[in-house]
Amino acid sequence: MSEPNTAVPASNREQKAVPVAPNVPVDPSVNTWSRFITTFEVSEFTDWIDESLSWKKTCYIGDWSPLLKMRVRGPDSKEFFEYLSTNHWPSFQSNQAKHAVFYRDNGTIIGEGVLMMLGHDDFIFTSVPGVTWAVYQFHHGNRKFNATVDIVSDD
Repeated sequence: MSEPNTAVPASNREQKAVPVAPNVPVDPSVNTWSRFITTFEVSEFTDWIDESLSWKKTCYIGDWSPLLKMRVRGPDSKEFFEYLSTNHWPSFQSNQAKHAVFYRDNGTIIGEGVLMMLGHDDFIFTSVPGVTWAVYQFHHGNRKFNATVDIVSDD
């Protein structure tokens, strides 16, 4: 088993190390960290305003690889995601990704994530609360859909 990525150099491992997310760059000059599930990651590299506007002004590179992933296939797969979401995608095409925001019947947000269209009736959604909510709704919700759901987090 590989040793977890830590914010403490190997020569100082006898000290208490902070476990960090393996897919997030470690910058020892950063002072602001946040907990993500069982590890810590940098909360901001520059400042929150600069980073919040990066998606609009420059470039945002995010890593959602440690999150849960589900694959939905079938004729109703897109309809399923539109049913759960505040979003509708009339021009969604293969090999595109969209932001999906899921909400409850009372209008509160229950989760959000990235929805990728692999083919006409083939989608992958990545999130944590969003995947949990979508799987629950698929199996126990008020509507039934002609589709299949598979958890593919390890793929």
